[in-house]
Amino acid sequence: AESAYFLACDRGGLLPHMPRFLLHATDGIIDLSNSSLSDDSFQAMIPALARLGKPISCLDLHGNTLASMALRALFAAMAQAPALSARLVRLDLSDTRPSAEALRSLAELLRGPLSGLESFALCRAPLPDGAWGPLAEGLASAGRLERLALADVGLGRYVQRSCVSVCSVLEACPRLAVVDLSGNFFEAAGFDALAAALPRSALRDLDLSSNTAGLVTSAPQQHGGDAAGAAYAPILQLLAALPEARCLQHLRLQNCLLDYAADFVLIAS
Repeated sequence: AESAYFLACDRGGLLPHMPRFLLHATDGIIDLSNSSLSDDSFQAMIPALARLGKPISCLDLHGNTLASMALRALFAAMAQAPALSARLVRLDLSDTRPSAEALRSLAELLRGPLSGLESFALCRAPLPDGAWGPLAEGLASAGRLERLALADVGLGRYVQRSCVSVCSVLEACPRLAVVDLSGNFFEAAGFDALAAALPRSALRDLDLSSNTAGLVTSAPQQHGGDAAGAAYAPILQLLAALPEARCLQHLRLQNCLLDYAADFVLIAS
């Protein structure tokens, strides 16, 4: 692994800086979080990762603003090197900048070599809206997934299709118990999909903090005259469905602008 790293540095014209996983025994846990990695420096590590003596069980890259080029190189190596993907159960790509193409590659891995993944995090990453469909399908194929963190990724910022796609993962993964969807933009369609998915899921812990959709207007009611539709908070649709979510134990709703109407619904639920 060391020679592969030095060779990659030589080819890329990089000054070698021995990563922690080459200096110390890792037991399959590769923690490269908050390492100020550039695309080039991380790509030089990929051949070494693929040649480690032990399979990797955890790969943590959060806190590095890796761009799509480095991520595509990682995913290509995962598709070819069993040591990188065969026993990987935890993957954290938070703070990276994947393109739609990179996410499609990741989705393919989730249907194959990464299907045994148990924990996946991709937080604080501005993801293209069109990539959510393929990524959600890939995550739904990871039948062992237990934890999913997609905080502050722009879900629903422009259209609610991305929120609906992610909600399909909740009921498709029978072991999925902890989900973080905070800091996104769920609105009526997203909360509708979430309310429908919760009763059919195994979810125990859900974080929806800082999803402030504001008010929407219902369809006008006709009672012998022109009656304007009433304004209501879309999150009420989710709150009303809570009695059917029998597995749910913890629901976080900080900074969701809940009002007295939400209080009444929560009391009734």
